[in-house]
Amino acid sequence: ALSVVSKAQLDRQRFATRVLAVLSPILIGALAVLFDLVLEPVAIRFDYWAWEDVVVPSRNYLSWFLISVGVSAPLSAVKIRTTTRLPTYYVAVQFLFMLSLLPLSL
Repeated sequence: ALSVVSKAQLDRQRFATRVLAVLSPILIGALAVLFDLVLEPVAIRFDYWAWEDVVVPSRNYLSWFLISVGVSAPLSAVKIRTTTRLPTYYVAVQFLFMLSLLPLSL
């Protein structure tokens, strides 16, 4: 009975690992789009760049999503892990900074 439970637990763990490998890049793509949704109005307001039609084209957000998924999926599949949290903190600080400027942009 112990080996059946252990095998069942191992099967659940493998399944969860596969699900995470699929969902992780999608979550990363969604977070990249969220970051850009906050970034765009701030960047436009402070003249970092401008869009031809004034409105940010939806293909911009689609591109952010697809590129983020495309880059993160292989990294997730080969299970590359980092030992530092610095990139996470760097992006979080940038996001919070742009978020703090967002009210000035609307």
